[in-house]
Amino acid sequence: MKIIFSLFLLLTLNCIYAQGYVCAVGGGPEDYNDWSDKPYKWIVEKSNKGKIVILSVNDESQWIPNYFKSFGAVSAVNLKLSSRTIADLQSTYDTIVSASAIFIKGGDQWQYVSNWKDTKTEEAIKQVFKNGGVVAGTSAGAMSLSGVVFTAKNNSAYPKESLINPFYSAINLEDDFLNLVPNFIIDTHVAERGRIGRLIPFMFNYYINSGKEILGIGIDDMTALCIEPNGIATVYGSGAVSFFQKDARTKFENSTQGYLIENLKCDQLVQEWSYDLSNRRIYSMPASAKQTATNRQPELPITDLWLSGSNDIQSNIDQSLSEFISKYTPANACVISVAGSESSLQIVRSYLDTKGISNSQIIVTDESITDTQEAGKIENANVLVVCGNDLSTLSKLRDTTKLAGKAIRNKAVSHVPIYSFGNSGKVLCGSYVDNVDSRTDASYRGAMTNNTGLNLFGELIFQPLIFSSDDYYENRVSALLYGMMHNRKMFSLILDAGNYASISAQNKSINTYGTMPLFVVDASETSWVDSSFYRAGGSISTRQLVAMDNLRFTVSSKNKQYSFQDRNIITSVKKDFKTPDKINYHLEDNYPNPFNGSTVIRFSMNKPAHTNLVVYNLLGQEVQKLIDNNLESGSYSYLFTPKNSIASGIYLFRLTTQGFSQVKKMIYLR
Repeated sequence: MKIIFSLFLLLTLNCIYAQGYVCAVGGGPEDYNDWSDKPYKWIVEKSNKGKIVILSVNDESQWIPNYFKSFGAVSAVNLKLSSRTIADLQSTYDTIVSASAIFIKGGDQWQYVSNWKDTKTEEAIKQVFKNGGVVAGTSAGAMSLSGVVFTAKNNSAYPKESLINPFYSAINLEDDFLNLVPNFIIDTHVAERGRIGRLIPFMFNYYINSGKEILGIGIDDMTALCIEPNGIATVYGSGAVSFFQKDARTKFENSTQGYLIENLKCDQLVQEWSYDLSNRRIYSMPASAKQTATNRQPELPITDLWLSGSNDIQSNIDQSLSEFISKYTPANACVISVAGSESSLQIVRSYLDTKGISNSQIIVTDESITDTQEAGKIENANVLVVCGNDLSTLSKLRDTTKLAGKAIRNKAVSHVPIYSFGNSGKVLCGSYVDNVDSRTDASYRGAMTNNTGLNLFGELIFQPLIFSSDDYYENRVSALLYGMMHNRKMFSLILDAGNYASISAQNKSINTYGTMPLFVVDASETSWVDSSFYRAGGSISTRQLVAMDNLRFTVSSKNKQYSFQDRNIITSVKKDFKTPDKINYHLEDNYPNPFNGSTVIRFSMNKPAHTNLVVYNLLGQEVQKLIDNNLESGSYSYLFTPKNSIASGIYLFRLTTQGFSQVKKMIYLR
């Protein structure tokens, strides 16, 4: 059986490494007895506690060398390589190649590329790796390790600009430096600096220019990815690591009309999760991972909703509110707000007056939501307009036992459209994340909160102002998946200042407008979730970064209309959004595979049917029947835990239903 297993690995695993180890750190400060202990100790242990050389272009303190020595490194020294002349000295080569591990400090990766490329320094780093040593780096040092490197030759690339134009001048990618992790691109400080907005464009840019599909690896600060020679990569630290890949469901298109990235797959992992880089799938999960249902019916919008990307009243009046009024031509509007927003209310009502629209206002309080006259203002309106940043007060309108809450619900069911300014739009959803703007370190300190909204679009998490202030990047970016994971929601949407969206209840779709592309995340196929358990001193709770498998990102400037029903870009007008009559079943590979303990088997079906899922041995004998039941249409995940009596080896699992049968192979290791 060992021979069969070895042959199978040789045939199926595309091993991407030589002999060495890689540790890519997302940046951030290291400290004793903190997040950095595990990955930095890993570096020392994989180097057999040998010599570690720390490379930089600057003068460095003895802190990092001493830190490595505290884990047992026989020696650790700094080596300053500030010019090509120094980098190309034989003495430099001799110092580096004598090491068991190399660690590249953070800084400016263009200095590394321009000073070290095609020198004895690059040659020596590769030789250490080839000898079975460790090559590690943090921040810019980590980015330099991947096969495709964002060089920062033309200065840094910013997320908003990258999303607007994936080919703008700051994006310079090269694939002929170190190349220790081939066919990948690494970005760091991802949540902290909003770099999810540039990593996806990096991948798209490289694909369009080279025709090659690369894996995008986004690593948060104070987080590390430790990669074994067999390509198994494990996450350590306080944050998350995201793995983006173009697969069979993904579309990349580029034209003079704009670009399209549809259904880009992402697995985001946290501490102790492992990823198989060779096969591009999750390899193992810790006991903290939790399974979540994937076969429920989505709660789609019950009325038309308009969401704007900023809180600025006048700019939204000039753009999205005027479009909203033109579309629905209401005779009567009700403006709903909170105490402290009187000036905003006056501006909105003055605008409605100029349009000849009769209007009223409600200030949400415990008293007003039970007042008959106040509820009557809502009942008489043809459209509703919501503004104000006190989301906890606005969300009181979710209570349909109160007159105002009941009136809003009735209006929504009657398809009365609702417009919202900036943050106030978050409460229209089934759930929302609050305290996002309360403090700059809210996500890191565990200060954001999950709250119940008005449930007018139960499946959506919405976040405006996404790139409006770099001080709040981490809060606003992490709020998307944090809200989706903790509230088990299927979709999230981001908007920025100057952008707005209209959501159609009839078509179950969204259109976005403005310079930013449409940006939607789909978690309808997520079956496993987890979250960081790192808690910094003085924090309210743990860092609010999460793990979710099988996410799908759609980013489009070419066509900004997306179907929540079909989960893709709408390319033509449809009369309805019903599931096609064609019967379609799909059985996926299990993961992890090989596995020890349990593995997940996933399949989907678009028609109800009696379904069998059975595990067999190679002789065709039934080992374990997993499913023999009538199932509704949807996506399913089954956790298979072998019985103690079965031996290690190759097994088959077969899905059979209504004229369909498909078999997959898996390997069990006891």
